[in-house]
Amino acid sequence: MPEADRQLSGGKADGLETSTCRHSAVGGLSVDEKAITATAFNAGAASAVDHPHTYLLSIIGLPVKDTVSVKAFSFDIWGVQFNSVCRVPEGWRIKAVSSATPNGELSGEGSQGATWFNQRSPKTLRAFVLVTLSDPVQRTDVKTAGGSGLIPATFKGFATVETDDGDGRIPLTFRNITLTPAAACLRR
Repeated sequence: MPEADRQLSGGKADGLETSTCRHSAVGGLSVDEKAITATAFNAGAASAVDHPHTYLLSIIGLPVKDTVSVKAFSFDIWGVQFNSVCRVPEGWRIKAVSSATPNGELSGEGSQGATWFNQRSPKTLRAFVLVTLSDPVQRTDVKTAGGSGLIPATFKGFATVETDDGDGRIPLTFRNITLTPAAACLRR
């Protein structure tokens, strides 16, 4: 069995607990759909997961319906290095910022109403950023062993939406991110 398939199937292998859920409709590896949870069985044992891994990142499942449009989004990220913004949706400003620490930001803002997203998974947000993850996706914030610190979720943010009643903010999580293994941006 190929290495990637072995790591993404259910069960325990090489000191890892893995779980596989439903397959992505867009053909990618969604952090909600195929999650790898590294668990060292011996204290101090190194994780057997081959990281870092490079992916094309897509944003999916935006909170749109009826007269709701997404005019901006912002994700605080942890353990993600931005390699390239492959494509900028027309009429949008995209910011992909990493720092010397594991934290960073992926955000975007539409310039006017005609450019705002009114689809749950816009084609222009598919495979639009090339990233490298240093660790498996962490779904939620986790307290450190001593309880005094906090390791943030890999992807956590919000969408700014325009409704008939004005602006609102709706949370976004790892469920709104799809990762597809890749070495470079796709040619369009």
